[in-house]
Amino acid sequence: MPILEPSEQLKEKIISAASQSIAGTSPESSRSNAFALPSPRHRSWKRWIPAISTSIAAVAVTAFGLNQVQLSRQSQQTVDLQKQLEATNIELKRLRGELKANQTTIARLSQPDIQVYSLVGATPNPKNSRLATARLLAKPGDVTVTLVAQDLPKLPNNQIYRLWSVANSSADPMYCGQFRQDDSGTAQWVAPNVACTKNPLQLLITLDAPTDPITSAGPLVMRSLS
Repeated sequence: MPILEPSEQLKEKIISAASQSIAGTSPESSRSNAFALPSPRHRSWKRWIPAISTSIAAVAVTAFGLNQVQLSRQSQQTVDLQKQLEATNIELKRLRGELKANQTTIARLSQPDIQVYSLVGATPNPKNSRLATARLLAKPGDVTVTLVAQDLPKLPNNQIYRLWSVANSSADPMYCGQFRQDDSGTAQWVAPNVACTKNPLQLLITLDAPTDPITSAGPLVMRSLS
């Protein structure tokens, strides 16, 4: 469009309005403060509101996630502690049983003329590859026999251990009772003959069935040390 030169009156009004705007005394600006444009600083701050809101939301989500992770860890720690407590209670019960058995054994050991026979396994324990060991307590002439064993496998109902006594090198093994040890490895029974505890040359433990005849021994499990 062609450039038009304003009139002298219009030029004066434009210059007057510009001067008043620079000085901040424009009547129109004082009357319309409610419609004044925000300052650059105010507009710049408003520009950051979405970013600040997004950051606050991200922090809240992160905090919630960390709280969930912490609760999950605490729950797992509680489960682990409960398992440890159960295992401790089971071990405590086992130790109490062993203590009771040991008290019986100690009482037997305190008796006069009591003899202790050491026995060792003929074959390793299939569960831990260790040879079983045992101590047999007997008093000459007393038919009560006490045995405390370690690593001697526990037996099912269709099997049983039997004790045999060998009086001398030319004598046949003599049946001296049968047993199954308890959880602490202890067993106590009454021998059928007082000869079983009268200074035998050797003691043998075999694996048999409860219905097997007592005239012959099964596979050898343990023997006494000479």
